[in-house]
Amino acid sequence: MHSQKGSALVLVMLTVAALLIVGVSLVAASTVEYRSSVNHGHSTQAFFVAEAGLNWARLGLRSGTIALPTIVVGQEVVLYRNAAFGTPVVGLPVASLDAIGPIEVRVRRLTSTRVEITTQGRQFQALRTVAIQADETAGAGVEAALARHQVNGQVRLVNDAIVNGDISGLAFELRNEAAINGARIVGSPLAAFARPVFSLPTSLSQRGALTVRDEGTASLLASSRYTDVTVENDGVLMINVPDANDVVIVVRNLSIRNDARLNRTGTGTGRVLLHVEQTLTLSNDAFLNESGHIERMIVYYHGTASLTLGNDVRLTGIIVTNNVPITLENDAVLKGHVITGAANVTLRNDARLTGILYAPLARVDVKNDGRIDGMVIGSSLFMDNDGRLNRATGGFASFQSSVMALGLWPTGTNYSFHTWANR
Repeated sequence: MHSQKGSALVLVMLTVAALLIVGVSLVAASTVEYRSSVNHGHSTQAFFVAEAGLNWARLGLRSGTIALPTIVVGQEVVLYRNAAFGTPVVGLPVASLDAIGPIEVRVRRLTSTRVEITTQGRQFQALRTVAIQADETAGAGVEAALARHQVNGQVRLVNDAIVNGDISGLAFELRNEAAINGARIVGSPLAAFARPVFSLPTSLSQRGALTVRDEGTASLLASSRYTDVTVENDGVLMINVPDANDVVIVVRNLSIRNDARLNRTGTGTGRVLLHVEQTLTLSNDAFLNESGHIERMIVYYHGTASLTLGNDVRLTGIIVTNNVPITLENDAVLKGHVITGAANVTLRNDARLTGILYAPLARVDVKNDGRIDGMVIGSSLFMDNDGRLNRATGGFASFQSSVMALGLWPTGTNYSFHTWANR
């Protein structure tokens, strides 16, 4: 009887020991699996941090906002390193990368025309490295980039419409004495031009509404946000530019009409960056920066209503819009550029644009004696009733600084990327 009790006790103890061993093994396995999962998560995060640095470098090199230092074959330099990774090396302030995590970007020259960009990202103890190689070619510059009018689709000319200069297009139709005095390049696609991207400035002083009329004068103050600004009946509105710094102003609704004027004053070389948030009205002999420099007045139109310049409006500068239709009509004259993501752009009734019409998504209509002296970049082109499209005479020297500043096409060194590696 006692031996049977002893045997049962031994059996219970063995069972408990076995269960204890199994439990410890399960806990150990779970701990290992948990640590492995955490490490994998950190490694994945580190990979995405490194990839973000690589994308930053690629975008910067392609757009021209990053210029590589002069290095010889075999030499490697740190292009960017934030404080979270180690001793900071900052060629450009990159707040977006700092917010992602510890990161370092290096560049090494492999040959006279090839470089390798390597980025490292870190999360806790995990460190990941990605790299890409790029071939360099000398940029053609603005003049060569705009060597011809570029249309991605149909080109249709009727009723004495004339194009002077080379033009590319998918298909051509000419009727009723229309003519192209230059080469027709069939099927040549648009270059990879960028769609304009812009946003409203922040942290500006609130100024309220302003009305100037009947030969009165007033000034818009720099770094200010106005609600409604109206200039009419020979009123004059001024924007002073005292030095080389840009003057930034936001107006919710801007109306200039009936012989009113908006002029920049001062001896500074800075630009006026005028943001119109909702509506922009220019009509009836309105003048905006008429005698100024093209690149020193940029009007950003954020509104959703169509934009029309008509009835002898005179504007010298650059207009940048999102996707609203744009019309120049009734003897309106714009000396400068139109930069837009719109689907429709129209010049008619003796309207004239002297500059670049950059509308890669738009159907461009030039009719009823409308005229463009410069360059057209569009999706399609339709011209009739004596419409004229002329390549600018004398080249684009007067346009070069403004178009380069807008970053709409590559100049300088061009980069073609390949041989991506995850290390």
